Amino acid sequence: MGENFIFKFMKNIYFRTGAVIVGGGAIGVLAFGLIESYFNWQEIDNLTTQALDNGHSYSLVIHNDFTNAYTFEVTDDK
Repeated sequence: MGENFIFKFMKNIYFRTGAVIVGGGAIGVLAFGLIESYFNWQEIDNLTTQALDNGHSYSLVIHNDFTNAYTFEVTDDK
């Protein structure tokens, strides 16, 4: 009886729809995080390269390792 109930529940259209919505949402959130991380990493690379090329020192703090959210500040008065 237990297996039959689970099998019927999994065939239920509401269960499948909910699973697709939750799975799609999770994939969307993961994709957004990875895209944000990539572009933030490109910005960090660009900022640090330009600062070093122009002889400036800087402070870089990464606030979130997944998205690479950061704070960048030039620390010298040149």
